[in-house]
Amino acid sequence: MTAVLELRDIKVRFGGVKAVDGVSLALEPGHLHALVGPNGSGKTTVVNTMSRLVTPTDGQVFLGGQDVTAAGPHEVYRRGLARTFQGIRLVEGLTVRENVLLGVQELPTARSRAGRRRAAEAADEALERMDVHHVAQVAPAALPYGVQRRVEIARAVAGAPKILLLDEPVAGMSAGERQEISAVLGRLRDDGMTMLLIEHDLRFVLGLSDHLFVLNFGQLLAAGDPAATAALPAVQEAFLGRKHVPA
Repeated sequence: MTAVLELRDIKVRFGGVKAVDGVSLALEPGHLHALVGPNGSGKTTVVNTMSRLVTPTDGQVFLGGQDVTAAGPHEVYRRGLARTFQGIRLVEGLTVRENVLLGVQELPTARSRAGRRRAAEAADEALERMDVHHVAQVAPAALPYGVQRRVEIARAVAGAPKILLLDEPVAGMSAGERQEISAVLGRLRDDGMTMLLIEHDLRFVLGLSDHLFVLNFGQLLAAGDPAATAALPAVQEAFLGRKHVPA
């Protein structure tokens, strides 16, 4: 099976600091992958390298089998890679629907009249998929945090990406909001979307992901089946600081 996105021996240095040191990993089509690790382990730098916000000091990035190491973020977006960030980035002067439309209007196919019509249809479909269609005409600031996050994910999926990267999508949420995000991500996976999820909540990723990557000190410490990988002594020591995976 060909990986839809692959990192080969990625190294990223900021001055004299090794943020990422020789990381190689691959995302398999239609799977939900999780990337975990202690604070400062290099998780966000890895995702920024994938989305081409950071250029590696050494190593290669492949998207759909093509070397995109020298590509910019807009090019990989056009090739089907979308992402969300730790902080919600919705435009407050626009409605929810207008925010989601932004995720489609940047694509070249949305420039013609027929393309604009298809873009509107795609935005409405994304609102339905994320279960936020009922607040389409509302300003984002009037919505609870968990609903705002689903709007942001709707904007990311409106352009029908092949790969979706999500940076801590349930940080700061209540248990109920986490369940809502888990449900929508599960539906996206069932629809065949490839995803990579950065998250600190191990219970959340163990209940949702198909494959787990663990980073520590900028290196890939372990990878594989989520439950088996999380139970490894080295992972327990580095990430959890305890002897047992939380029940």
